[in-house]
Amino acid sequence: MAITVDPDFKKLVGVRILDQTETPGLGAKITDADFTGKFEALVLKENNPIMCKKDSAEKNNSEIKAITGATISSKACVAIVNDKIAILKYIVGERW
Repeated sequence: MAITVDPDFKKLVGVRILDQTETPGLGAKITDADFTGKFEALVLKENNPIMCKKDSAEKNNSEIKAITGATISSKACVAIVNDKIAILKYIVGERW
């Protein structure tokens, strides 16, 4: 997975899934623009990770809606994004 954040770590610019071995038609939907596009311009809040909601989500609250039938895959992507953001902030010397 590759992620892009703005220079101030205030917004997530985008997410790209580079490789996956999920079930075709279900978990493999994590590579679709319908899912990865949910991360675009997502607000990053200090000490408030991105959350994955099963039913509904509010973009301004750092939430995304999980893919129906692939909630575990969706949550795994969100966890990876949160980890990558924390690592990036550590590398540049900022607190998360």
